[in-house]
Amino acid sequence: MNSTTTPSTTRGDTAVDVYAVAGSLLCLAHCLALPALVGSLSAIAPFVESELAHKLLVLLLAPATVYAIAGDQAWSGRHFFVVAAVIGLSLLGAAAFFPPLEAHETPLTVLGSMLLSSAHLMRAIRKRR
Repeated sequence: MNSTTTPSTTRGDTAVDVYAVAGSLLCLAHCLALPALVGSLSAIAPFVESELAHKLLVLLLAPATVYAIAGDQAWSGRHFFVVAAVIGLSLLGAAAFFPPLEAHETPLTVLGSMLLSSAHLMRAIRKRR
């Protein structure tokens, strides 16, 4: 931790990253695991199959990523974080909001989630050093 970073700022930044990673993993679970459970849990079927769910998850993740990018000060590895986060969020957004890509929704969501969660994990680890 450098002299310009306070412990509360570091905790707040880490909380944003944890939120973003959890949200990315929720997208991944929604895309891969929940469809397999639809048959046994018919109560959640409308949410799992709803296009609104994809849009809602992306809209919940976007502010945390934008906050992390905009509020981040220069640190080694920041460029990777910004590029990976922007590409990951863009892939999630494209899968959720661009109907012509519906046939590729699962791979776009998986790749976007992995990029976004990896970027936030790397940022959280580097910020704690």
